[in-house]
Amino acid sequence: MKIDKKFIESLRFLSQTSRILTQPLQKGELISTILEESLKLSDADLVSLVMLDQGRSPDDVFVMSPGSKKKLHLDPEDFDFNDQGCEMSVPCELDENDVWNDFFKEKLERQYKCRLRLPLFFKNKWSGHLDFYSRNSSCFETENMVDFLKALADSFSLAYENAELRELVQKKTFENRLLIDTSQMLANVLEQDEVLAAIAEALKLVVDYDAISIYLLKEDGYLYAIHSKGYDDPEYENLLRDKLGAGLVGWAAKTGQGVVVDDVSKDSRYIIARNTTKSELVVPIKLKDRVIGVFNIESDRENAYKEHDLDLLSTFAAKSAIAIERATLYRELVMKRQLDQEVSIARSIQKTFLPRKKLEFKGFDIAGINISSHQVGGDYFDYIKIEEGQTGLVIADVSGKGIPASLIMASFRASLIAEIRNNYAIRAIMQKVNRLMTESLDQGNFVTAVYGVLDNRSKIFTFSNAGHFPPILIDRDGKRT
Repeated sequence: MKIDKKFIESLRFLSQTSRILTQPLQKGELISTILEESLKLSDADLVSLVMLDQGRSPDDVFVMSPGSKKKLHLDPEDFDFNDQGCEMSVPCELDENDVWNDFFKEKLERQYKCRLRLPLFFKNKWSGHLDFYSRNSSCFETENMVDFLKALADSFSLAYENAELRELVQKKTFENRLLIDTSQMLANVLEQDEVLAAIAEALKLVVDYDAISIYLLKEDGYLYAIHSKGYDDPEYENLLRDKLGAGLVGWAAKTGQGVVVDDVSKDSRYIIARNTTKSELVVPIKLKDRVIGVFNIESDRENAYKEHDLDLLSTFAAKSAIAIERATLYRELVMKRQLDQEVSIARSIQKTFLPRKKLEFKGFDIAGINISSHQVGGDYFDYIKIEEGQTGLVIADVSGKGIPASLIMASFRASLIAEIRNNYAIRAIMQKVNRLMTESLDQGNFVTAVYGVLDNRSKIFTFSNAGHFPPILIDRDGKRT
């Protein structure tokens, strides 16, 4: 029996290639290997590996020709593939109008006359094809050649499935490790800005994005982007606030559900914040079923996110919720402490506006006390020396309470003392102070006051009342006037 040496050589080569393909290669390495080995076995002028999307349109095209040191990735986007093609697994002659010939002419400035197309099945699903091209009109007609190449394609399909499974396991392991590391890191961070920046940075490692915004839901019903990246145009920064229920972010906050948008131009809920955004992934941040904010990531590619990304971002949101809430409470506590400190300082300053001791005035007992319902307020009294034997007495009250009232009171006191120093008559003083306060106060804010001068020699108290409760005079017998 005559032994076909070429057949034996091809069989040995196929066996060696199969062993190579079963090694733990990454998908990129695997694609390079199948292209290299296909060229060696087939004597083709070009080998292409075409990966199909869910609609069975070309998604990625990898090619290699003899003498090439590495594969070339061609982007089929914007190319019309109305490809009726040839019968699968059978060499066929191509004409100049073949759609793939047009594609290679545009991308590589080459054309071919013959092609053998072999289907690739991943998980029993047609997911691509391995194509062999020749410049000869008759090609791949060597005995058993097609069978060998079919076996090679089948080996690649199995190896690619294994590579995808390895990558999936590696990715899942990495994601779980990242979630654990992120949770541990967030447990040690209290500053809100640091927490949000760390979350965004960690998320970028597992879910790619071109822009990210993290919103918090405030009491006014609006969602405010307290961390954002990728929105370079200042014009759009004003749009990073959504009302509950408005836009994709508002919708996620209102419904408590995440959403993947493959093409934002086809979703009426999308509010344009970036001209280049094509797809979006939005997930609510929930704390015990209460929505406290929203994660929003955007991509410049259509169909950038899958259900797995939605699940992963939802897990990130759940892990981040406690850290964000803790950071928010810490921020509020720090601000309260700062405010308390500022109010305490204001209280100390305001105390200097009030008399520190009882007034010694011959023939009269004059004393006063101020007990405010707040640390600072708008109540005021004072003794002001006019000249020997004359003392000015003032009692005033500002509308409202707290810090705003204390600021108005300080302004009133300064204006009153300034006019008293000018030695104006009591009526003139009150008129001038009234004019000054009217010009400086907003509508609804006002001061009521009684100001008068007590003359020790004549024992006469002359005063003017500006809307305050009337003063009460009590003589030595207890009579009240």
